[in-house]
Amino acid sequence: MFGRDRRDLQSDSLWGTSIIDFNDSPPKIYYEKNGIMDFQENSMAISDSEGNFLFSGNGSYLENNRFQKIEGSDFSHELNPEVMFQGNIVLPSENKHIYHYFSTTNGIVNIKLSGTGLNYSKINMAENGGLGKVVELDREIINDTLDHERLTAVKHGNGRDWWMFLRRANSNLYYSILFSEHHDIRVDTQSIGIETHLGLGTGVFSPDGKKYAVTSANNRSIGSFLDIYDFDRCTGILSNHIQIHEPPPTIAFGGAFSPNSRFFYTCSREEIYQYDMWADNIIDSKEIVAQYDGFRDTVWLSPEESVLVGTDFYLMQLGPDGKIYVGSGLPGSHSLHVIDVPNKKGIGCRVRQHKIKLPTVNVAMPFYPNYRLGALEDSPCDTIKISSVFDLENSGLVVYPNPTFGEIKIELDVPLSEAASFILYDLTGKEIDIMEFPKGQSEYQLFLSHPNGLYFYKIENRFGVLKSGKLIISQ
Repeated sequence: MFGRDRRDLQSDSLWGTSIIDFNDSPPKIYYEKNGIMDFQENSMAISDSEGNFLFSGNGSYLENNRFQKIEGSDFSHELNPEVMFQGNIVLPSENKHIYHYFSTTNGIVNIKLSGTGLNYSKINMAENGGLGKVVELDREIINDTLDHERLTAVKHGNGRDWWMFLRRANSNLYYSILFSEHHDIRVDTQSIGIETHLGLGTGVFSPDGKKYAVTSANNRSIGSFLDIYDFDRCTGILSNHIQIHEPPPTIAFGGAFSPNSRFFYTCSREEIYQYDMWADNIIDSKEIVAQYDGFRDTVWLSPEESVLVGTDFYLMQLGPDGKIYVGSGLPGSHSLHVIDVPNKKGIGCRVRQHKIKLPTVNVAMPFYPNYRLGALEDSPCDTIKISSVFDLENSGLVVYPNPTFGEIKIELDVPLSEAASFILYDLTGKEIDIMEFPKGQSEYQLFLSHPNGLYFYKIENRFGVLKSGKLIISQ
């Protein structure tokens, strides 16, 4: 979901929400006229596990899927929506009705680019007949002058808990926040690399959780910085820091990883760059994959008056369909650019400028963590255990043949005591098939009708993940 923006650049007839629905392929785009929430740079939205939109937020309050303010969501702080790229984030719960909301506080401290801390709130969407209610509001987690943007999250190696990161303003000190529903919130710090001066930018984890990249656009006399780190999902430790300085006048804002985690994309207002994370020298791997073509978009100030605005490059987000979506900077436009094949090296990634036309003028780009990232295999920090009547290590659960022509068999040494599900994912982590099989049996036969290729699967029941792995379909 992409937000409504820049109330001053839209006539009343165009004021509303542009929604991109990825439940369809290609995604369906439509206009929602209701709602009162104002999105500019700062925006957040969440759907349930089936892709149904639940609620959104701009840092000041929350709005449900009926575009009504959620009860109790008048936060005590007031974010500055015009300079906040990543000021808030929401994480799901094992309870499908509970959501955990984190927000940096007060986006106006001296020069508008730092905040005073991090707060936590808890939302129960089962309250008020499904319209939701904030049941815990604004618990203070951090009280410090922070680089208030770049609030992002990645799954812990156990596949259940979450790591979040924020940087202290004008420093090389990072706060790592470990959030566990069962063990609450733990805050640690780590100093690494070179001090980076405060600037606009984004923080992004790679889809596999192994890399963390931070962009920081300072000004046209200093230029921009790209900081790249390795990340350990078990310990929460950043390492192997690389800093890339883009000299002036380059100003880099957005950033996004390719679905296979190999390429990192960032942009100035005029160019899109690609870096190869697998290269021996990441700095030298930089390629320019697009240059702004000068296209200008018509924006109506009123039914009688319009202006032409540029559709340059600004913020980026990897979509659930494996494409990267690129918005335009202030004052915004109706256009979104798309990187069609971001797993491809160089211009083969195919940047399609102003490919998508939105109903409303857009600046906001909601940032989503990889909700589908699972537990690490064969890892000492994989603390997810199976508490069924059979011992998984002795159950002999096997999935074969692999490669398969489409038919697979699942066998166990002992019958399943609970019904289970076989879930199939494509390379982007998108769920594409789910099959249920009953308890009481030790052998199952499933039939898959999907194109040839590499897939990931997971077998789970209400106790947890029984088995996961890769599956090749070759018909």
